[in-house]
Amino acid sequence: MNPPTSIRDNWLRTTEGSGVALGVSNFAGRVAELRTGNVRFLAEPLDFPSGNLAAIRDPHGDRLVIHKKKHAA
Repeated sequence: MNPPTSIRDNWLRTTEGSGVALGVSNFAGRVAELRTGNVRFLAEPLDFPSGNLAAIRDPHGDRLVIHKKKHAA
């Protein structure tokens, strides 16, 4: 299976239920922590002008997004 090329690839309407987005204060640290826990990334960490986000699937199969908003200078 090819990895997703965007968050949209794994966030289309589905019968799998809903997801949730969680804001984090240390995005890089949370990504590292998730990687050590062998969490499946649905979308690898992405950097946008407005912030960072990554989509994962938790051990129960739920879709979660972690994000950190960038503040305007």
